[in-house]
Amino acid sequence: MRRLAVTFAAGAVALALSAASDPSVAGAPEREDARLRLLSCRGAVDPLGRSLTVDSAMSSLRAGDRMQMRFDLYQRRPGARRFRRVSGPGLGTWNAATPGVARFRFRKPIQNLPAPASYFVRVVYRWKDESGDVFARTVRVTRLCRQPDLRADLHVAFVGTPRQLGANVFAYPVVVHNAGRGTSGDFDAAVTIGEAPQPPRSVSALAPDERRTVELTGARCPSGTPASVQLDADNRVDESDERNNVRSFTCP
Repeated sequence: MRRLAVTFAAGAVALALSAASDPSVAGAPEREDARLRLLSCRGAVDPLGRSLTVDSAMSSLRAGDRMQMRFDLYQRRPGARRFRRVSGPGLGTWNAATPGVARFRFRKPIQNLPAPASYFVRVVYRWKDESGDVFARTVRVTRLCRQPDLRADLHVAFVGTPRQLGANVFAYPVVVHNAGRGTSGDFDAAVTIGEAPQPPRSVSALAPDERRTVELTGARCPSGTPASVQLDADNRVDESDERNNVRSFTCP
C-alpha cells in the first residue's frame, strides 16, 4: 500500500480584486470582511483524483491596510475522536494581498487526499496597518468534505461443505463478497488443504456489494484438517482492506 502525501494542484490562484462586487461570493451568509466556501469535494478511486477546492475572500477595512490569509487543513480518520491538522506545502503560511487593493481573493485546490477520511479547511484572516501591526483578525471554517474509500474489498463470506467430484477430487463451495464501493476486476481464488495449495480458479469481476458462489476444486480434506481459502493472492485487485482475503476453516 503506497503512502500518499497531501499535495496541491497546479495553478492555485490568488486574485486581488477591485472594489466591484465579486459574483462568485455574492450572497454568502458570512460577514462582508471575510468569506469562505467549499467549492468542490471530489472522490475517486485514484488518490490523485480525490480533491477539494476552497474559495476565500476578504475585504479592506481601512485605507492603506494590508490583508493576509492562512489556510489549514484538518483531517479525521474513521474511529478517531478528533480532527488533526495536516501539514503540507502551502499550509500554515500567510498569503498576502497587494497593498492598497479593496478585496483579496484566493482559490486553493487541494488534491491527493487520503481516504477514508473527513476534511475541513480553516482560514485565518488578519488585517495590518501601515506600520505592520495587526488591528483585526477573524476565522472561517468550511463545511466537511467526506472522502470515502471507493476501492473494492474482497472477502470470503462463507465456505460450504465439500462434495466429491471424482477420485480424490472435491468441490469446495465458497461465497465471495465485494464489500467495497468499487468494482473489483478479475481475481483468482484457491483453497489450501493443510499445507498444500490447490490449483487457483479465476473469478470474474464483482460489482460493489455483489456476492457470488464459486466452486473451488482440490484434493480430499480429511476431517479435522485445517484449511483456508485465499482471494487475490497476487494482489491484482487494489483493495481498501487487504487483510481479509483469507478465511480459515476446519474440514468436516
